[in-house]
Amino acid sequence: MDLYQLFCQAVGLLAMGVLCFSYQMKERRSLLIMQTVGTALFCVHYLLIGAMGGLWLNIVCVTRNLIYYNKDRFSKFFRFLPFVLAVIIGIIGALSWENFFSIFIILGLAINTVCLSFSDPQKIR
Repeated sequence: MDLYQLFCQAVGLLAMGVLCFSYQMKERRSLLIMQTVGTALFCVHYLLIGAMGGLWLNIVCVTRNLIYYNKDRFSKFFRFLPFVLAVIIGIIGALSWENFFSIFIILGLAINTVCLSFSDPQKIR
């Protein structure tokens, strides 16, 4: 493993650590900030390793987190927004389909999209 690959994996490991740590946050807004940082790091990771499907899915997730963070601005649409974003994730996932295991990533991100829309951090976890 060369130095570049090691760096790419370190970015992915850091992203995973930030996302795991995000679930320790007591407030919803703090949780969303940490989720956004972790997901943005995964965007960098996927870009570095050339996984464009993962990059686009995580760009949607960063956008989702920013929308959820500013929930008050989207109050009219917020009831339907999680499902619209889950469908967008499904479409991008289908377009970037690699094999059967891709379904786990798509389902995980779609479920995460709906769960992050809850107001109570306890319900999100």
